[in-house]
Amino acid sequence: MLKYDIKIAIVYQFSITFNINIYLMKVLLIISIFILFTCQLIASNPNNPFNEIRGSFNKTTTAKNVAKSAFGFGFGIYSASKNKKHFSITIGFEFNLSRQTKSQETNSHFSSSNNISSSIHSISMPVTQRFLFGKTKQLFLELGTYVDCNFYSQKKGYESGISPITLVSYQNVPFTNKNFAKVFSVGPSIGTGIIIPLKKNEILLSTDYKLGLTQLVGEGYYSNYYNRYFRFNVGLKF
Repeated sequence: MLKYDIKIAIVYQFSITFNINIYLMKVLLIISIFILFTCQLIASNPNNPFNEIRGSFNKTTTAKNVAKSAFGFGFGIYSASKNKKHFSITIGFEFNLSRQTKSQETNSHFSSSNNISSSIHSISMPVTQRFLFGKTKQLFLELGTYVDCNFYSQKKGYESGISPITLVSYQNVPFTNKNFAKVFSVGPSIGTGIIIPLKKNEILLSTDYKLGLTQLVGEGYYSNYYNRYFRFNVGLKF
């Protein structure tokens, strides 16, 4: 019996690792295609107002005993003003995918859900002011705000309960709820990073935090759901 349990655990662990590796490969492929396409677009049109691109990984932050954080990714294209002595302004458009998980929640007096995972797909428009420090390798601090358009959201899990009409019970029935989150959300952002010269271009390495202030769902339906996450960004400025 013990050997059988160990075999199951090994297969389960391998399955999780395999699924994570596939997810990371998909993320890297999407970001690589975006970077190659954007570089070609900017290079073919010198008058293009966009002069900065970034790819990112994010991890959500959640309230204690409400949900658990999970990893997501994003990429964006930006118009950054020419660096003045100590600051520049950046306006951009981003795609961000953020995820959360939850072990259990109560839906109503008659049902509850378990093993819940949710995701939000957003088009964001950030506006930030970048404060610069140093000469060659410039450190910077970014303060700003953003608006999210949550064009797609999905929540999946298993539901158990009893029908209030027939009084028939059911256990672990799979469900999928789409577009459960509000369409628009806003919040401030803060970040820091470094700019590294690379011939005629610049490499940007940074981390930032997006503090979503909009409660995305109503009470009793994944309550306390805010879209908040840390990001690690790698960018190229032309």
